[in-house]
Amino acid sequence: MRCKLRILIYIGLSLLLPLSFSTAQWNFYFDTRVSHEGNLLRIYRPVTDDIVSPQIGISYIGRNYEVFYSGELLQIVNQEQYSNNLHTAGIDFFNENNPIFKYAWGANLAVRFDQPEYSYYDFYQSVGYFNLRLDAADWTTIKTGLEISRKVFPEEDAWNHWETRVFYWQNFYLPTRSTLRLELNYLNRNFLESNLQPGEVDWTTGEIVDSNSSVRAELPTLSQLVGSVRWAQSFSPRLGGFTEFLYRYNTSRGNPYQIEQVSFSPIDDYFGYRGYNWTNSLKWKMTNQLWAKATFIQYQLSYINRPVYAYDFASEEWLTDTTGNLLEIAPMRKDNGNNLELTLGYKFENLLNRASDLEIALTLTFFNNRSNDAYFQYRDHSIGIKINYDLQW
Repeated sequence: MRCKLRILIYIGLSLLLPLSFSTAQWNFYFDTRVSHEGNLLRIYRPVTDDIVSPQIGISYIGRNYEVFYSGELLQIVNQEQYSNNLHTAGIDFFNENNPIFKYAWGANLAVRFDQPEYSYYDFYQSVGYFNLRLDAADWTTIKTGLEISRKVFPEEDAWNHWETRVFYWQNFYLPTRSTLRLELNYLNRNFLESNLQPGEVDWTTGEIVDSNSSVRAELPTLSQLVGSVRWAQSFSPRLGGFTEFLYRYNTSRGNPYQIEQVSFSPIDDYFGYRGYNWTNSLKWKMTNQLWAKATFIQYQLSYINRPVYAYDFASEEWLTDTTGNLLEIAPMRKDNGNNLELTLGYKFENLLNRASDLEIALTLTFFNNRSNDAYFQYRDHSIGIKINYDLQW
């Protein structure tokens, strides 16, 4: 892992160092969140833990480009097996000289490292994108784009895939100090062929691969439509908010690579369910530095290709049938619930007479998930502190 990490850092420095003597702007930021989780795994039996998640980033902004590196660590204090770190380096190009027509394109590389128990989640990812923006009139803005990525899992080549995202959104600026946004996304994930080992299940036939056979198979292609409507409203110079309704519709069989029944697994991949999220948020700037925000989210999700399995809560074991397969008691897991997050923050601006800001925020979050699968029915709370520091020079 250390060797891989050194390689990525070297790539990031190779992009940044040749620019260090140019006359342009450097940005540096440091974010961290420390929290206490009342139910880390989000299951029926609460497992409390503490999370420390620092993130750093540095970028160089030239006349029409930006080169950047960011690194993020997710450290679970007691359940260390769920800790991981993610590193990203890339470059963006943009043309904003035309007041009406603008475009941007770029590419980045990312790598994630997990603990040995979950090293099969390690991946490498490369992303390329192209966006267009049209400020057609004072009352509207249009933006559209294409993003293509390739993700490789060194230990699970069956998960290797290409993913494409096409999006379109349009803002409408209203005289009531309101903004209406309509957005539509199409996503497609195409898995690559992989070699199946003897004893593994062939997804195309459902049969066990014979010890004398050599089989190449491919997971089914996934596709999804995501639409959203967002209304943002400014009530006064110090008070504003928004409401957004988002619906996710899977046009395919859903997420096929399920390893575990608990969370921290690909079951929570966005291709694994369909349903809606309704978000409502209100922010109040009490002074130029002190602010408060409340966000309420309501959701309903139907998990695709994910039955409800029988579980013995006394022995804490999954029940199986006479052939050893998990015992299904319902064809589909269905969840609905809500989250409430309350935040109080304070921002220090122009520290030490430099272009730097420090923001500190306290957060309190409540979760309530109802499910037809009792294993995933829970209540949870989280309390934490966020620290954000930005510096420009």
